[in-house]
Amino acid sequence: MSLYAVLSEKGNVRSSNEDSCGVRELDGGFLMAIADGIGGEKGGKEAGQIAVDEILASVPGDIAGYDEERLQAFFDRAFVDINRKILLFALNDLRLAGMGTTLTVALVTGNKLFVAHMGDTRAYLIHRSSITRLTHDHASETKSDDGSSVSRRLLRSLGENEYLKPDFYVYNIIYGDMILLSSDGIHAYLTDDEIVKCLKERGHPDRCLKRLIEASLEAGSDDNATALLYKAEPK
Repeated sequence: MSLYAVLSEKGNVRSSNEDSCGVRELDGGFLMAIADGIGGEKGGKEAGQIAVDEILASVPGDIAGYDEERLQAFFDRAFVDINRKILLFALNDLRLAGMGTTLTVALVTGNKLFVAHMGDTRAYLIHRSSITRLTHDHASETKSDDGSSVSRRLLRSLGENEYLKPDFYVYNIIYGDMILLSSDGIHAYLTDDEIVKCLKERGHPDRCLKRLIEASLEAGSDDNATALLYKAEPK
């Protein structure tokens, strides 16, 4: 049996929510995806939703039977197709010019976890009381002259004219492990220890994510806050 939860909040500052997310239960597997759109209120939301909808729809029902090489080839092609679709949307509507998105995808099949990733949304693995970040942020940070603020710029995203392959990772998991996907409205404001504390307290994953997002807002998050949590339970 597997438990999961999804929660996305606009936050206290932003006028709209440009994060997108979704899950799909597969025959012998579980898929979840998160995207953080860029390019303004309309373009950012559109790009992120395209990415999530396309990846969830494109995964074949028998993907749990794919080997590692075939899985990587599938995600490479899927990211190419999503990139192309976002570019076409932007070309056909000038209001969407410059739209783009991050995309982080996690696929669980048996005791294996496969992650495809581009941008600065993240995947984490929580094992007992330890947390491991599974993805690398494709972003650079620049401090202001007085050091009082930090600006962040994405280095890789979907919706660019050039194609960049997604990062692809493979991990072993066991029953009881938790997989977290989050947008930077959460992980930019909480330490790893704070994330673990929210997730390891007793309760259904829904309650865990509610605690997580509340903690990020209390820590001063001024961005959209989105998280997906999957927990593998003993049969």
